[in-house]
Amino acid sequence: MTDAIENKSQQRPETAFRVFLDDWRRHRPSGIRVMWALSVYRFGRFAAKRQVWLFRKVLGFIYTTIQPTSALLGGLYLERSTKVGEEPHFMHGGNIQINPGSVIGNRVGIMHGVTLGTGPHRENQQRITPVIGDDCFLGCNCSILGGVTIGDRSVVSANSLVISDVPPDSVAIGVPAKVVPKTLFGATK
Repeated sequence: MTDAIENKSQQRPETAFRVFLDDWRRHRPSGIRVMWALSVYRFGRFAAKRQVWLFRKVLGFIYTTIQPTSALLGGLYLERSTKVGEEPHFMHGGNIQINPGSVIGNRVGIMHGVTLGTGPHRENQQRITPVIGDDCFLGCNCSILGGVTIGDRSVVSANSLVISDVPPDSVAIGVPAKVVPKTLFGATK
């Protein structure tokens, strides 16, 4: 798998403009608000990675100035310290709250009203924010709280509250969410 990633980077360098175009193709035409918030997030990540102290401070100041406005106008609260994988898809911007400590995998679809945040955690638990695996889908108004892990290719249905881990290839439904294998819904592996 690492060879495939290395070959991809050799074939097509990921420039900021190319990433912006990919985001635009994925979110148009209804995602203009989300595009604004996602662009500000990417700018913040760019600013934080600058080696020269003065550039990092100036760009960081610009980011901290425009980020609250982008969260308000874009309907997506996404701090630059959040780890987001490749090709995220925020389907409908509106009240999407993502805790800065959360980790979002590759090709994750997130609907409006989703909350990824801290929540009830046990004493021996190291992490207090969610980790979302690759190729997952988070339905409208679902909340994923605490140090839970959503496994790869899993679905969290609309209006669900997830406070425990969801294994790969599963569907989480309800309040609190109960896990059901995807095979019960006719999906194939």
